[in-house]
Amino acid sequence: MSVILFCFSLIVCILFLNGIDLFPDEVVIPLIIGGSIIGLILSLFGRKDAFGKIGIVSNSFFLLFIIIVPIIVRTFIWNQP
Repeated sequence: MSVILFCFSLIVCILFLNGIDLFPDEVVIPLIIGGSIIGLILSLFGRKDAFGKIGIVSNSFFLLFIIIVPIIVRTFIWNQP
């Protein structure tokens, strides 16, 4: 289930970045973040087979690039002294 949520979040993100609006703009980012967090939680508490490890790694990297990297870029690169 976590891999399916990752694929859904990835598809929504790619379509959003290409200008195709499946959902209103105010809903896209919370939908992507929420899907990744739920997928990460499901993969942490689920079975520890190959799909569980793929779910943990993929949702963690997706959250990293959707949340952490923009915060770092906005804070340290675009911030003017």
